[in-house]
Amino acid sequence: MLRVFPWTEENEAMAERLSELLRQKVAGIWEAQHQHPFVRGIGDGTLGLERFQFWLRQDYVFLIEYARLLALAAARSPDLETMTRNWSGSLPRPPLAATPISCCE
Repeated sequence: MLRVFPWTEENEAMAERLSELLRQKVAGIWEAQHQHPFVRGIGDGTLGLERFQFWLRQDYVFLIEYARLLALAAARSPDLETMTRNWSGSLPRPPLAATPISCCE
């Protein structure tokens, strides 16, 4: 069973140290992504409309498939707790997660 650690200042500090360590390990990749001509073009307004539209179409297809993946994960979850945990903050919680389930038990 997956356990979520309670918030404490110590846990927060540990998470910040881990995040910083991971960020340092991939500094070259991070910098390359930020220096990519596409990203820079979006940032400074020089990206051509045709290139942006092509990316937008690709992203649209990706999001459809991503939604399909999340739906499959929810459908294969053995219980409501697992189903809502699988969303892991990537999208708003499914409406059922906001329903007071305790009144149905």
